[in-house]
Amino acid sequence: MFTQNKVSHSSALILTGIGLCLAAPLAVANTPSSADLVAACDAVAAHPDDPDSIGPPHVKAEIDLPKAIDACHKASEAEPDNMRIRYQYARMLFYSGERNNSIREMKTAADNGYRQAQFVYGVFVNYQREGAPADLCITEKYWKKSAAQGRQAAIVNYVKERIKGRFAGCDDMASKEEMSNWLKEAESESGSYYETLFIKDLSERLAVKNSDITPTSSQDNEPKW
Repeated sequence: MFTQNKVSHSSALILTGIGLCLAAPLAVANTPSSADLVAACDAVAAHPDDPDSIGPPHVKAEIDLPKAIDACHKASEAEPDNMRIRYQYARMLFYSGERNNSIREMKTAADNGYRQAQFVYGVFVNYQREGAPADLCITEKYWKKSAAQGRQAAIVNYVKERIKGRFAGCDDMASKEEMSNWLKEAESESGSYYETLFIKDLSERLAVKNSDITPTSSQDNEPKW
């Protein structure tokens, strides 16, 4: 009787061990990889105008914000050096009203070279979003960086504001030649007749501009980002 119980107990331990061994690979298989987490964020948070996005584009009205924030938060933790994900996470936070966290994430992506984030961080400053710095020269700095990387929205906004004189007094601004070359690049990538017309108009206005115009506080409507 003792021997039989001992054998039965041993058999139970062996079966338990086998079960744990079989369950372990299943648990690993059910844990999302960092690539899976990144793909989940890309699938719900890509901006229609981000030239470096990978996932399908979504405007704000199409986004399930709690789901998107959760997906992009997990992705940013899995790949903290992925600046596309950091930008998309910042975008979701902004839409949900978490402005301070959004601005922090956006600046991180911008400072690490993501051109869409550079443009948007400049927008935050330019339109004096809550929690953003008030120095307009910060907008000039980030839009210049974004424009130098070929972001069309940054190019046209930077040149437009330079022509209006809003960046007068800022240090190390782009030269007239640099801006002219940016506009040529933007025109070559233009997707519509009216876009091309606007860029050509900026080019003509820049060509006859000899010095910065007296700064003005006027602002156009905030771009959709």
